[in-house]
Amino acid sequence: MYSYGIVNRGEHPIVAKIQISPNRHDFADDVEEVIDSGATLALVPVRFLYYARVAVRAEDPDQSSMVDVYFQARTVA
Repeated sequence: MYSYGIVNRGEHPIVAKIQISPNRHDFADDVEEVIDSGATLALVPVRFLYYARVAVRAEDPDQSSMVDVYFQARTVA
């Protein structure tokens, strides 16, 4: 079980999404959310494949933002 904590430290909204892959080369979009300025959001994948990554971009291509991304995982016994 894993999740990503994403903190938008900038002044403009961002779009964050989880992408998953069976082989580190072919990625599919899983979950996507808009995160407002100053907000924190936990992204949890809906589907599972062996590899995962987070893609982050500014909602408005003419704006930029500062983002912290945290990865947290635990094993289920």
